[in-house]
Amino acid sequence: IDLIKGYIDLGAPIDGVNRGKYTYLMEASSGDLLSIVNLLCEYPDTDPNIVVVRGRGRRKKEFTALSLAKSDAVKAALIACGAAQ
Repeated sequence: IDLIKGYIDLGAPIDGVNRGKYTYLMEASSGDLLSIVNLLCEYPDTDPNIVVVRGRGRRKKEFTALSLAKSDAVKAALIACGAAQ
């Protein structure tokens, strides 16, 4: 957690994306990492409502951090962070 906090404090984009085009908050929520979700939500620049579209045509799906969350605790943290239900 300290490493991630230091990384963000150095100016890393909070809503940056990984190779799969998911934001760091999406990755933390899908991995059930409550402490990381809480850490990212402490920063005012964090947007829990970013939508990532995967696939084309009928296979097209939209994902948000809330839709990827696995546990109720992570979902509650995201809602407290401002995620739209």
